Amino acid sequence: MRKLILAFLISLALSTAAGAQSIWLQVIVPVGGYTRGQIISDPSTISSVLATYGGGYFNAIVAGSTPPPLPSTNGLQLGNWATSTRPAGVPNGTLGLNSTLGQIDAMLGGTWTQLVPATGSNLSVNLGTGALTAQGGVNTTGNVTGNVSPSTSTATGGTTALTEAFRQSARLTVEDFGAKGDCSTDDSAAFNAYAAFVRASTGYQALRTIALGSNKCYMIKSPINFSKFTPYTVTVHGNGSTIIGNVGATHAVIDAMHSYINIDNLHIITQGSVLYGVQAGNDGSAGSDVPFHFTNVNMLGTFVNADLYDRAAEGSSFISGNLNTQSTNSYAVILDGMCHWAIDTTYTTDSCTQNSVQSFNEQVFLNTVFSNSNTTSGTSSPLWIGGQLDHARFIGGYVETVSSSPSVVIYAGLAESTFYHFDDILFDIHFEVNPTAEFFVTGTIATPSLHNFEYRQHYEQAAANASLFKLDTGITALSAVDLRLTLGGVQNTGVTVFDQPAKYSGTAHVELPSGLSWNAAAGSFQGTIGSGTSETAITKLQTYTVGTLPACNATLANQALAVSDATSPTYNGTLTGGGAVSVPVFCNGSAWVSH
Repeated sequence: MRKLILAFLISLALSTAAGAQSIWLQVIVPVGGYTRGQIISDPSTISSVLATYGGGYFNAIVAGSTPPPLPSTNGLQLGNWATSTRPAGVPNGTLGLNSTLGQIDAMLGGTWTQLVPATGSNLSVNLGTGALTAQGGVNTTGNVTGNVSPSTSTATGGTTALTEAFRQSARLTVEDFGAKGDCSTDDSAAFNAYAAFVRASTGYQALRTIALGSNKCYMIKSPINFSKFTPYTVTVHGNGSTIIGNVGATHAVIDAMHSYINIDNLHIITQGSVLYGVQAGNDGSAGSDVPFHFTNVNMLGTFVNADLYDRAAEGSSFISGNLNTQSTNSYAVILDGMCHWAIDTTYTTDSCTQNSVQSFNEQVFLNTVFSNSNTTSGTSSPLWIGGQLDHARFIGGYVETVSSSPSVVIYAGLAESTFYHFDDILFDIHFEVNPTAEFFVTGTIATPSLHNFEYRQHYEQAAANASLFKLDTGITALSAVDLRLTLGGVQNTGVTVFDQPAKYSGTAHVELPSGLSWNAAAGSFQGTIGSGTSETAITKLQTYTVGTLPACNATLANQALAVSDATSPTYNGTLTGGGAVSVPVFCNGSAWVSH
């Protein structure tokens, strides 16, 4: 049997002459012999029709002296009266909009009942595939279930106790927490309310996404608290938007310490000086060396310390970004493996002991631009690496300085014991423009070391008469174990590998272009050096005194060593000790001879 859909419009008219009430039932869908638009005014007939076909199928109660016009489409319409007096004699189930009181009322059990907003009552709306829109927002202290898109909330965040289903399905942006995104209104509270909402979301279905509006501009005057997103990774989608950081010289624009966090497609610029654009990594608490992954994140401005401060955030990556600082004595990136630099403690307690050993591994910077565009000579470098750093890769992109400063500062501040200062580091990246050195080694440790350190460059642009490696005055010796250099060309004249050759030693495998001099002290390196099409073996001989040389016999025949105390040696002559001449010696099978 086909189910009939019936909707009635009951219209209530107030007689202005006698004050009597009149009720009309207007047929919307033909049913039971009644035609669309027909008016039923007899009260007994109205009662019979409603009893037969259901009192819930009507559109509105309307005050007036004549029936309202027939609606063009079927659907729910509400009566509207502009006084606080609600009409009497209305059938149960009637809905009415009271514009004076700002509420929706329902006739339930012969009594008008306030429905929306209501206290202690339930509102059930079954819209099928339709939608419910709340222009002014929905506030709740209970649960909201189903597929709900929230309306605007206050920046202090009034949407607590929402269900996990809501958290998982909602399509939130920072605007839902009060952000304006107009480049001038302070949106800090909205960002932090959003972050608090996400941080409070728990379980396997917790909300793990923070989204900015598309191509918006947010003014931030207090630091954004993206710290302590654990144990789940939270992804921040910048959606091409810009954050203007105006937080002051002692604060970071974004605090992401101790957070599993991904950020993509975001621009950060400064208004005035700020401490960092983003600070991330180890705050000294248990398990705080958590990774970050940034993609297409760009920062530009006056950063007191750095655009990006990475304190031992192991397993992190930065892909396709541009990091530029315009301040003196600051860096585009600080990679701190020893808690050397201070952090913004607005939200994070720093319990990491300064200048202490931190596990700091697996860093990847891919197609990233590191630059310092401050023109004050000698004061600004794009990249600072300190303490302990292992397994780091800088691939693609370039490192740029315009202030005649070193490209990379390597800070040795920890005494080596069970670890190496810097181990397995690759720079396959372009350095420009005319730096005074590519790698400037400084710090409190006088004899640091580099292990498995590799530098590749298709066209070297160090300044004329500069060196690839330069030592600060406090560095007395640098040990480079398995140093690998591969350079395709050199722009300026007089460029050398080492600034103070006598202070460098180790093993090396080098391919240099003509015009770039391998100037290590004789005997200080072992390995191979190539220049153009030629290659030369570099051998460092083990050194003895004449009196301590091992016995030369058939077993050691054709072996070469060196002595440091020869007296008037002659080629292939008998050795005499007690002098001050260093010379190679050769075992001919029966005796050591000067060589």
